[in-house]
Amino acid sequence: MPAELTVLAIADPDFLPRLEVLAASLARNTPSAHLHACLVNVAPADAERLRAVHRHTELQYEWVALDAAHVEIGLDGVTPYTEKGGYCVNRRGRAILDLLHAGCRRVLFVDADTIVRRDLGPLCELIDRHDLVIHKRPEAPEFMRVAGGVIGVRPTDAAIEFFTRALARIDAIGNRKFFSDQLAFHLTIEELAGRVGVGHLPKKFVDWDFDERSFIWVGKGRRKHENPQYLAEERSYV
Repeated sequence: MPAELTVLAIADPDFLPRLEVLAASLARNTPSAHLHACLVNVAPADAERLRAVHRHTELQYEWVALDAAHVEIGLDGVTPYTEKGGYCVNRRGRAILDLLHAGCRRVLFVDADTIVRRDLGPLCELIDRHDLVIHKRPEAPEFMRVAGGVIGVRPTDAAIEFFTRALARIDAIGNRKFFSDQLAFHLTIEELAGRVGVGHLPKKFVDWDFDERSFIWVGKGRRKHENPQYLAEERSYV
């Protein structure tokens, strides 16, 4: 029987400690959820601890030759990234689609620097009312019109078509470039308007300003390194 909620996260060796915090936060606050960890260039011996942190954990390994030294700038003209970072960010669309094809009842993609702070039952109810839910920012530039750090999906035909088309767009834009997938998601939402039900994900489920009432905190950008609220919350799970 599939899990009620499968939480998907992607990590390379640098993000493995943050993934352990995510696993610990799930174990404490939504223990029935399954964690599916897509691990890029991570040695199995280094990842086994995840299962000790949260018993409902599945580990998927992949090995890809990626440049972690050469730095480029994202579409915003500000954000630095390497090929390794660009690959891991753009991997989420394909990882989501794989889990939809596998028959997961609900898929919740989260960035590896996510902390789950409350039971996610209300988020599951929201996911059940749509094909997918994502945080919308209608006034932002096209490549930031949606925030891809948390995405909820059901395995509907419309959702599968959405991610199939979005993946083709990501590859066309550049699947190693920062913001490619967010731009692709926005353009695919526009293309499939009326054919795919896309709900707005409220800030309390993807909160980078760290309201104490929020369900999910995300360590967006430098916040994971510098914000005292986020760092204190992170330490509470170590």
